[in-house]
Amino acid sequence: MNTEADRDTGSHGGLIISTPVLVATIFVICTAFSSQMLTPLWVGAIIDDYQFTERIAGRIASIEFIIVGIVSLLIAARVHLFNVRSLSIVGLVCLLLGNGGSVLVTEITLLTVCRIVAGIGKGLIVAGIFSLFARTASPTRSFAVLNGSYSAFSAGFYLIVPFFVERDGASGAFMIMFIITVLGSLLVWCVPTGRTAPTVTRSTSGPGSVGLAGILVLSALVIIWAGNSAIWTFIERIGVRAGLEITRIGAVLSFSALLTILGPTLAHILHTRYGYRKPIIIALSMKIIVAAVLCNIISSTAFIFTTPLLNLIALFIIPYLMGLMSIADPKGRLAAAAAAAMTAGNSLGSYIGGITVTEAGYGVLSMISISLFVLVMVLIHLTIKQMPGMKSEQ
Repeated sequence: MNTEADRDTGSHGGLIISTPVLVATIFVICTAFSSQMLTPLWVGAIIDDYQFTERIAGRIASIEFIIVGIVSLLIAARVHLFNVRSLSIVGLVCLLLGNGGSVLVTEITLLTVCRIVAGIGKGLIVAGIFSLFARTASPTRSFAVLNGSYSAFSAGFYLIVPFFVERDGASGAFMIMFIITVLGSLLVWCVPTGRTAPTVTRSTSGPGSVGLAGILVLSALVIIWAGNSAIWTFIERIGVRAGLEITRIGAVLSFSALLTILGPTLAHILHTRYGYRKPIIIALSMKIIVAAVLCNIISSTAFIFTTPLLNLIALFIIPYLMGLMSIADPKGRLAAAAAAAMTAGNSLGSYIGGITVTEAGYGVLSMISISLFVLVMVLIHLTIKQMPGMKSEQ
């Protein structure tokens, strides 16, 4: 099947994707992201169902995410040689096996294997489609639309899945992930092949060449996602700690996801009107406050009012980081590697969070996350200094 995105490029060499194709492609990638969206719920469920500690549950999530990162990184280096649709088909098969298997198993090793298989599938899909979006005419806006869609999917999941978790435990969460993967498989034939990659004509000189700036912004993406994931992986546990039931926590997370749409929407509206540095620094300062409140104030009110801000702010920042990556590498290699960066950050955050909560508690967890957000500020400052074409930011 040839799609409009397979054959057209914009006036600046960017790929043009028609609206129906864009909707189908976003649905497929959100299918791949379902495990990530539902991490707090299935992590909390396996802790309750199988009597796992936070350390064990965090490690299982961490292994899945690191597999996603490894696969994405391997694909990213030669992403322009791959057929994006073919990557998505193979990825969906892996997701069907991994999510379907997770419904049936209850033992640590088998569950870990299932999550590894699912991780391989997600890595293939995300690397291919991220690269595709990075080659559009306006990457910052493309990723803002993707992140807004991610938020909408999350809202639906958080509203529905807690009832299945309450009834069927962890199997209920994994069953929903399996079903949504089946639905994604029905639309995979609409995903563009991405074969226009070699004809992208955007300049690769100056700030467009991959160098220190690209490495710095990629590192910033890993670290911000690690700081976010360290708290987000255990957000359901934080809600329980605040005295809320699973269905009410799900309602809060659903409302949070709806509000999270404001993050990429605001990024889409502001675009680069105020540059890159200022929006990112202001947003990171707000994340520091949110981390401190969530982890240190045991209150249902604090949980309800600050939880929506955690991912809202993160998804406001991500389009700017992806925009910086597209400047550093217009060919889309860094954007494909971004999938690896975010999942590596997820893996690191889940692992650190599990150990910290088990051994030291939530107060120390907030201190670790805050330190990571401060480090991201430093990396963004250094990234922009390495880009001579961004004089207005200097």
